[in-house]
Amino acid sequence: MCKCIEEIKEKIKETYPDTYHDLKDPYGFTISGNKIVTRASVSFLYRKKKKDGELTTKQFELPVITTHCPFCGEKHDG
Repeated sequence: MCKCIEEIKEKIKETYPDTYHDLKDPYGFTISGNKIVTRASVSFLYRKKKKDGELTTKQFELPVITTHCPFCGEKHDG
């Protein structure tokens, strides 16, 4: 697996050293055959539609586990 996510997290910490960093680890786990595989995870924020067609003010998070690195395109193992 590539090291893109770790490198990006380090660059953020180096670029903004005096700020608070609440960077969640963007990894998900899947089962492939008989082993557990770590894969990159990307989260999308969205708002649901109400019955009247308006969007809710609350945001919901939808995590998506990728099969390739979202930064370099390298295929994940498994």
